[in-house]
Amino acid sequence: MKALINKVLSLNYCRFADNLLITGCFVFALGVATSKTVFTVGMVMVFVSWLIYFISDRSYRKLPARRYWPFLLLLLVIMISRNDFWYILESHVGTKLPMGMLFFLVLWKELPKHKKYLKLLLASVILSLIACAAVGYHQYFNDGIRRADGLVRFSLTYGNVMGMGVGLVLPFLFWRNIPYWQRISAGALSIFFAGGVLISLSRGAILALVGTLGALMCYRSWKLLPVFLVLCLLVFYTLPQNYQDRIMSTVDIEGYHQARIGLWKASVNMFLDHPIRGVGMDRFQEYLEADYMNEYLRSSFLHPHNNFFHMAAEFGIFGFVLFVYILYILLVRLYGRFNNFHPGKDNFYRAAITGVMGAVFFFILHGLTHNNILDYVPVHFFWFLVALGLTLEPLGTPKGNEAV
Repeated sequence: MKALINKVLSLNYCRFADNLLITGCFVFALGVATSKTVFTVGMVMVFVSWLIYFISDRSYRKLPARRYWPFLLLLLVIMISRNDFWYILESHVGTKLPMGMLFFLVLWKELPKHKKYLKLLLASVILSLIACAAVGYHQYFNDGIRRADGLVRFSLTYGNVMGMGVGLVLPFLFWRNIPYWQRISAGALSIFFAGGVLISLSRGAILALVGTLGALMCYRSWKLLPVFLVLCLLVFYTLPQNYQDRIMSTVDIEGYHQARIGLWKASVNMFLDHPIRGVGMDRFQEYLEADYMNEYLRSSFLHPHNNFFHMAAEFGIFGFVLFVYILYILLVRLYGRFNNFHPGKDNFYRAAITGVMGAVFFFILHGLTHNNILDYVPVHFFWFLVALGLTLEPLGTPKGNEAV
C-alpha cells in the first residue's frame, strides 16, 4: 500500500495537465463555431487541467500577478452584485462573461508553454468558421431560410462570429512577405465570411463589419480609406433591394432604434438609482418591468442591447469602469505584442496579431447594439482569440521577449 501511495505521488501531474490543456484547446477551437457541446467539452478540459495545476503546483497558490487583478476585481464585483450569492452558480445568462474571463486567465498563464501549437490552433479556429459559414450559405440558398444562423442556431450569433472571422483573416491579405497562397486564401475567406454577415441580416453585425473594415484599412494605411468608402457604396448599390432596405433601416429612429433608445434610457436611470452595485446580475428585465418602462418601449427585454449600458445598469460604476479598463488594456497589450515583432522578419505574426485586434474590435462594435457578452459562443470565442493573441510568438523567442 505504501509503495502504491509513493508511486501515485511520484506521477508527473503537471505534464498530464499540460497535455489535457492543449487537447482541450484544440477541441474548443474545432467546436467554437460548429458545436456548443464540443467547445464546452474543450473548456471543461481546460478547467480540469487548471484544477490539477492548482493542486500539484505550489506557484498557483501565490498571490496572482498584477496583470490578473483587474479581471479578478471584476469577477468580485459580479459576485457581490446580488445578496443571493448562490444564484450566480445557477444562472445560465449572467455567468457567461465571468466564465469566459476565467477561461481566458487559465489560457493566458499556460498557453506560452505550448507556443509550437498556436498556429495549428489558429488554423483550427478558421476551419470551424468555414464549416459554420458553409452551413449558413446552404440554409440561405438551398433551404430558403431568410436569416441564416449556420451551426450556432441564432442569426445574431452567426453574424457576430462571421464578422469576427473577417477581422481575423483580412490582415493576412495586406501584409507583404507572406506566401501568396496565404494572402489569396485570406482574401477569399474574408469575402466568404463577410457574405455570412450579410445573410444573417443582422444590422448591428453589418454596421460593426463596416466599422471594423474601415479601422483595419486606416490601421494599414490612411490612403486606403477613400478606396474603402467607394467600395462600400458600390457593394451597397449592387445588393438586392431587401438588403438595401435592411441596412437603411439602421438610421430609422422610429423603427430600429426606438426600442434601443428606450432600453438605453432605462439603463441610465437604473445606473443613476443604483450607482454602486447596480441592480444585480440578471435583474435588468425584472427592474425594467417594475419601474423603468418608458414611452419608447412596447414590451420587456432581457438586456439593454448594449454591453456598456448593461455593465453600468447591472454592476454599477465599479463594474462599468473595470469592464472598460479591461477592454482598453487588452487592446494595449495586443498592440504591444504587435510592436514586439520585427517588421520584415515576423510578418505572419504581425498579421495574426492585427487579425486578433480586428476580431476584438468587431466584438466591441457589435456590443454597442447587441449584448454579445451574454451570447455563449461569441464571448468565449472573444476570450480565446485574445489569449491566442497575447501568446503568439515565433519559436525560439528569447525568454526576455515573451508575452507582454
